[in-house]
This record gives sequence, structure tokens and C-alpha cells, in this order.
Amino acid sequence: MDTVPDREFIAIFERTSTDISLKGCNTSDDVERRIRHRIKEIREAMRHAERDRTKRRLKIGMKRWKNLLQRKRGSVMNFPDRVIYEASMHPKGIIALTLIYGKAKAVRIRLRRIREKVGMRRFQRKEHR
Repeated sequence: MDTVPDREFIAIFERTSTDISLKGCNTSDDVERRIRHRIKEIREAMRHAERDRTKRRLKIGMKRWKNLLQRKRGSVMNFPDRVIYEASMHPKGIIALTLIYGKAKAVRIRLRRIREKVGMRRFQRKEHR
């Protein structure tokens, strides 16, 4: 996961954080535990699914989560390690905010900071004399 560019990693992280709440995860073991819990939930849903199409869809989803936990060939980090690494490298970034506050509040904080940085671009009307 360390060979994945930042832009792609953030997209993967956004998709993951919408499905799994990563609030309060301070270590890579915490992130891994949440992903493994999600895999267990999908496996349980597969047991109760009646239609083959539903089972196939759930199986594909489970493979996607399992791939996040595996280290790729030539890679040092898997997904949980990269999450903690990015949060420590960018403590004011969206990943660190998501780990502290949760996804919804992190997005609000990030947007508020961007608005403050850019400033409100309001045009003042010229007074006619």
C-alpha cells in the first residue's frame, strides 16, 4: 500500500471510511480489527442470503476488504499501517481528522478550515454617488 499514490490512497480511504467507522482508531491493529469485523459481518450475511446473486455480490465485497489487509509484493505497508502513517505525517489532514472525530465531523472541520484559509469571496457593491 506504500506504493499507491496519495490521491488513490485517499480515494480508497474515503470509500472505506464511509462503510466502517474509524473514529478512535489509534493504532493499525485497531483499524485491522474493524476491517476484520466487517469481513465477519459479510460472512454472516452470506450464510443467511438465499439468492445466488446476493451471495456472489457479498463474496466480491468480502474479497475487497481482505485485499486491504494483505501486503502487496514489494510493499512494506498494508492499508491499516498506511492509515496510521498518513495520520501521523499530516496531523491536520482529512485522515487524521477522521480517526479523531469520525467522517462527518471531519469533513465539516476540513471545509471550515478551507473557507477560513481562502476567505469568503463576497463582492461589495460600489456605491453610486
